[in-house]
Amino acid sequence: MNAKQNKEKKLMEQFKIQKENISRGIKILYVGVGGVGCEAIAHIAQKVTNKGNLLAIDTDADSLNRIDEVNNILINFDFLQEPDRENYNEIKNVLNYADIVLILAGYGGETGSVASSVIARIAKEVGALTIPIIVKPFKFEHKQRLDLADKYLRKIKDVSDSVIVIQNEKHLSSIGNNPLLQDVLKDMYYVMEEVVNTITQTIISHGDNDICLDFADLQTVMSYQGIALFGSGKSENSVSEAIEKAIEYALLDNVSLCDASGVLINFYVSNLFSIEEICDTMNIIYDNVSCNTEVIWTVTTNVLLTKGQIKTTVILTGFEK
Repeated sequence: MNAKQNKEKKLMEQFKIQKENISRGIKILYVGVGGVGCEAIAHIAQKVTNKGNLLAIDTDADSLNRIDEVNNILINFDFLQEPDRENYNEIKNVLNYADIVLILAGYGGETGSVASSVIARIAKEVGALTIPIIVKPFKFEHKQRLDLADKYLRKIKDVSDSVIVIQNEKHLSSIGNNPLLQDVLKDMYYVMEEVVNTITQTIISHGDNDICLDFADLQTVMSYQGIALFGSGKSENSVSEAIEKAIEYALLDNVSLCDASGVLINFYVSNLFSIEEICDTMNIIYDNVSCNTEVIWTVTTNVLLTKGQIKTTVILTGFEK
């Protein structure tokens, strides 16, 4: 067995370890592609003990070496034009173990934009629920980057389930006045982590008081839904205020909540939080969506929140339907 085969075997063995920590045997793989995606994986790696389900893919060996504590695959530039069989099979062998593949990438640069759609296609081939989490460029960036992002956003939609788009422009407006570049980047990676947590925590068992869903419920909301939007909100004492902030953050100027065909909400609460206010808020949600909209919600206990504090995250899917 040569060095490459040894690496591939080790990578797959590390990935299989993670299923011991996932409820009901659901296996989730987090794949960072290109510079932004790999950096997002590096941020996630700092907060988890089991790194066997993290994978970084890039054309830049130096970039991968900086996060060598996670599984990584170096692809060549030819992969961006016509995926070579060696890289293709190496990635497919890893993805074969996944029920859910979350692909993190920044669009506008070549590696993230191009390679992520190839990886999404591989994920669908192995039957995984495939959810790319894509960061779009700022409007002030070069038109070529914006055009490239739009081109490959259309491509990745065709080979994915829901594609969650983080709008850098809208994200910037939510940070505050005149933020530092390092703060903008740090917050962008934090938002990508929030999206990952919102999806995975719907099906991963936590505390005794948590409310989780099964994989089929997640598939109902996320499968073949096209572009999806994400938002988060926090309040000191009001569930309705927190969810209102989350939905306002998620929605673009030309869409409304009633246009969504799927709504996934995660409530983060303290151990002492009453369920009654969550129920009242969910009734407001039901009043503002279509009668055909699939709405699912979960509750996750967060010991860092004090009594009365609440945080919500929301994913809205199916606008193009």
